[in-house]
Amino acid sequence: GTIINHGKKSYWMPGGDFHYHCTLAKGENTLEAQLLLVLLQSITETGGKFSPDHFRSAYVTFMTTPGTHNDAYVSTCHRMFFANLAYKKKPPQECPDNDSHNVDTIDGLILPVAVAMATLKSDPAAAFDAAAQCIAVTRRSALLSQYSPVLLSVFRDVILSGTELPTAVQTATRQAGMKIGPPPAQDPMTACYIGGSFPSLMQMASKYSGNLSQGLLANVNTGGENVHRGNVLGALLGSSVGLCGIEPKWIEGLKDATRIGEVIDNFVRVTLPE
Repeated sequence: GTIINHGKKSYWMPGGDFHYHCTLAKGENTLEAQLLLVLLQSITETGGKFSPDHFRSAYVTFMTTPGTHNDAYVSTCHRMFFANLAYKKKPPQECPDNDSHNVDTIDGLILPVAVAMATLKSDPAAAFDAAAQCIAVTRRSALLSQYSPVLLSVFRDVILSGTELPTAVQTATRQAGMKIGPPPAQDPMTACYIGGSFPSLMQMASKYSGNLSQGLLANVNTGGENVHRGNVLGALLGSSVGLCGIEPKWIEGLKDATRIGEVIDNFVRVTLPE
């Protein structure tokens, strides 16, 4: 409560019964979504190229500065990183860690979304490597680095080739040797662990392709770990419909809509110049 989650210690006390994100106001971003903005700004400041060192510095500054976010929940990887930094006195580049349980999780694929957008003009191998480096800034997860190329392949196929989202999902997962069944009639409730959450993400992306609003609402209504999956699902569905296909309420309802729009616009100007 004093190093990275200022003023939120009471929500972590034994016996507490609080929603993970109970401190957020309507339309306010979670910590992971705030970190995505930090990464977008970092990439913008480095001329459109992802720099692990630049982002690591921005990450540490953001997390240790009071008032930068209002989320009560901090994922395990961040708690482990800053425990290594503050208590074990490790240098930042050696602080990413893994507890073999709560680090190989769907929230680890949120930051690579920014790298996916920044590397659209790069060859696939370079893009996949950049995504792996991005993951490695905040956590040590070889497993997530196996899933991120699949995610990036879907984005690249949809955005660069105009492939329909369900086809892109089928192609990317098949090439990776993943067995992803057809979307079930009832959307699955899953935990955060990547082995269960990623297949459901791919199924929902296929099922709700072309209908972002319906997909986001369906994700919320599944329960389980729907928050971080929803971040990535929204990006996938957004790639399939474009800005014009996003109902204004999803943008105007954000607590910091103006600032978020400015960060995104600056990122696009640097990474995707016309």
